[in-house]
Parts: sequence; C-alpha cells; structure tokens
Amino acid sequence: MKQSLVQQAVALRARFPDASIKLAQKRLDCRCTLQPSSASRTYRVRITYTGLAYPKVRVTTPALDSPTGKSLPHVFNDRSLCLHLDD
Repeated sequence: MKQSLVQQAVALRARFPDASIKLAQKRLDCRCTLQPSSASRTYRVRITYTGLAYPKVRVTTPALDSPTGKSLPHVFNDRSLCLHLDD
C-alpha cells in the first residue's frame, strides 16, 4: 500500500529528527545529513518526492567526483542518485 506524502514525512522525521522537512503543494522536500558508516564522509542530501514517481535523491555537498574521464556510476543526467535494487 502506497503511503501518503504526510506518512512519508512522518517516517522521515522519525528516522532523521534533525532533517528539514517541508510539505507544500503535493511535494515533499527533505534535507538531511547522512553518514553511511562511521568511516564514511558526511553528506548533505536533498530528497524530493511528489508521490507520482520515484523520489529524487541528490547529494548537495560535498560534490560527488569520479575518476578523470569516467562517468559517475549510479547517477542520472540530472545528478540524482539511482537507488534501484533488482528484485
């Protein structure tokens, strides 16, 4: 069952209490800080979601870099992250 934007916002608030979460005109906007592991960098992330498509997740800082001449893996042209897992 699909969750409403309000339910999604409540779930994000529970998981990320320091996040900035805004709901406006059928759009959820969440900005938070993530650290994948204690050995990882800290990332500032923005999640936008309308409920009509997959959420857009972008790392806002630090800039994601790739090796010279290589494209950044798992990133769409709009710089949002590809988070799809098969199966």
